[in-house]
Amino acid sequence: MNRKEIKSIAKSKLKGRWFNIVLLTLIIAIIEFGASEIIGRTEGITSNILNIANNFLLMPAITASGIIYTIKFVKSNEVVSLSYAIPSVKTWGRFIMSMIVTMIFSIPILLVVFLGNIFLVLSITSLHSAMLTGQISMNPMIGIWGVVFLIVILVLILAAIVGILLFPLPYLMAEDTCGIWQAVKRSFKIMNGHKWELFIMGLSFLGWLILSALTFGIGLLWLLPYIQVTLRIYYLSITGRALEIGKYELNQNIEVKEEDFEFRD
Repeated sequence: MNRKEIKSIAKSKLKGRWFNIVLLTLIIAIIEFGASEIIGRTEGITSNILNIANNFLLMPAITASGIIYTIKFVKSNEVVSLSYAIPSVKTWGRFIMSMIVTMIFSIPILLVVFLGNIFLVLSITSLHSAMLTGQISMNPMIGIWGVVFLIVILVLILAAIVGILLFPLPYLMAEDTCGIWQAVKRSFKIMNGHKWELFIMGLSFLGWLILSALTFGIGLLWLLPYIQVTLRIYYLSITGRALEIGKYELNQNIEVKEEDFEFRD
């Protein structure tokens, strides 16, 4: 299936079933905002403990909730109860491991940010000294902003690479019983030959993201479920499980070929 067909199926899946999945998105947003506010109002060791709890306990639970609900939502053609969004302790634990692995693969990103911050501190210190002696010019400022721009671009590229390579990992954590490193290897294998496809798929939502920003984020309540359902259908299509999307959608004037159900190594 191509991108247009996948999005068409996603829209047909959401038609008439928006309420619960939008409500879940709102609940998750409220929880994340509340956690951020609580952490922001604390200081010292308490703030550090809450940050760790948020990153390694709350966020994996929220991620697991969204993934397992989307899996059930795509598989069904009926209204899906919000009770399906509650992960088991085992699933929660697997998503905690997934979060840790993702952070390990993000070390190059953190390294770039760290080195970039050191460069900025040294540059600002040098500029401050130049200002005190009256020897400052625009050239150093232009150079600093140029380096900042390059750092931002490099961070975005690295983040995109990590996100694409580990795209299948949450689904494997939710549906499979394999170990975390085996799941990582399978993620890499699944994405072999599909990295550019997924990148373009992500870019195709850019316009909607801009429009959602114009609504002060309210539009995200509908856009995020649309993205999640689309990505789930895409995952099924590249792992040989497209038939699980449902017979109804496959009969809706969408050309589905036999190779769409085959795993492309």
